[in-house]
Amino acid sequence: MNSSELVKLLDPDWSAVSPGTGPGRNLSRRAALALRTLITSGLLPPGATLPSERSLASAMSVSRPTITSAMDELRSQGLIESRQGSGTWVAEGRSVSSPAPTMAEVVLVDRGINLAAATPGDASHLGPLSLDMGDLLSVTPGHGYDPAGLVELRTAIAAHLVRRGGDQSPNDIIVTPGAHSALSLCIGALVERGDRVIVADHTYGGALDLISVARAKAVTVRRDRLGIEPDDLDRALRRHQPSLIYLMPTVHAPTGTTTSDARLREIADVLDRHGVPVVADETLADLALRPTCPRLATVCRRAPVIELGSLSKVAWGGLRIGWLAPPAQLRRRLAHRRSQVEIGTSMPSQVLAMDVFERLDEIVAHRRRALTMAERHMRELLSTHLPRWEVDQPDGGLCHWVRLPLGDSLPFVETASRCGVAVMAGAMATPGDRPDSHVRICFDRTRSEITEGVVRLESAWLAHTGADAN
Repeated sequence: MNSSELVKLLDPDWSAVSPGTGPGRNLSRRAALALRTLITSGLLPPGATLPSERSLASAMSVSRPTITSAMDELRSQGLIESRQGSGTWVAEGRSVSSPAPTMAEVVLVDRGINLAAATPGDASHLGPLSLDMGDLLSVTPGHGYDPAGLVELRTAIAAHLVRRGGDQSPNDIIVTPGAHSALSLCIGALVERGDRVIVADHTYGGALDLISVARAKAVTVRRDRLGIEPDDLDRALRRHQPSLIYLMPTVHAPTGTTTSDARLREIADVLDRHGVPVVADETLADLALRPTCPRLATVCRRAPVIELGSLSKVAWGGLRIGWLAPPAQLRRRLAHRRSQVEIGTSMPSQVLAMDVFERLDEIVAHRRRALTMAERHMRELLSTHLPRWEVDQPDGGLCHWVRLPLGDSLPFVETASRCGVAVMAGAMATPGDRPDSHVRICFDRTRSEITEGVVRLESAWLAHTGADAN
């Protein structure tokens, strides 16, 4: 890798002065940190040859002694190796001491009361579902492989999207094993190593995992109560020239807020000016608890919008049924990528999903009523037992996004786990290791689970702070 290629991978602000340091102080340390980040993230893999110190210093606009000092620090940490006449390279097997846990590994725990996973606790709300050999024998094609998905299911999905506005054909739909798989497909097809992907400053942690797997970099834009801030989005697009944008315009996770109609149109204007592909994740759209904005795909005129959806939140995660609806100019590319990484979605799951779609309006209405009651119950308990916590009523979704009177919620989350209740630390929804004061608490649980979960959170808070919850 030459020096200009390496510099493109660096954070543009790598040399920015940290609070409390002088303008000329520790520049070599900041250079070492920037290079170490490339190594530990895998953007510079084991064995990768590094450019000469002279050329790297020139490309990074610093002195050669600065780079020499930075490289010495990396060598002392065992991250790079050098040999006279052979140059310098990333040390084999030393790029990452242990992989950071993924969001799934953190939230899908099977001990205590799990209020961390934003998913239905079970499938009891679905009512009777049936599947027999006759259903499987009626599948076309008979061998069961269909990369796009059963045409009957794609027809049901398209009709569901049309009811929210716009045109949609069954040929526009690709069925996937969940929305996470659909997003993985989009990132795999459209994002290359070292690319930038724009996300909200708090976002779906699984998206951050997939961006990391692609060896790309997540770039954040600010989001307020009304949605993504259009001016910040425009600045990020001009500065970073991303290959993809990932948004949740209807019901946003993890905050549970929705985008206003006026804000959505401002966002669409920005997106249309730049024309970068956009993934609009609408997984939570059916679980909005108040009126929502239109589909982003129906508002954008020029920007290619790939819409994602899923039955995992409204129905059950175990079905593993999601979909993507790409625009015509990206459909072939995404279909080709699909055939590279997987050749279909479970046919039994698709057959069961058709049964769910036949009763989807009934299921959605039931889910909204149940979630409204569960949300109120948890919010009232949190207000009583943990009054110092800031809990807003969400516009939709399955969770409360709670601000704690702490700089970093992660240590408390670990205490809560020891007290028998799991919640998700806000840092899981932010790129990098940035501390965050929030926790995500799922209220899509039984009344007794919610009650006991909050009691355990109160005990954990007392143990963590050494003070009364009040």
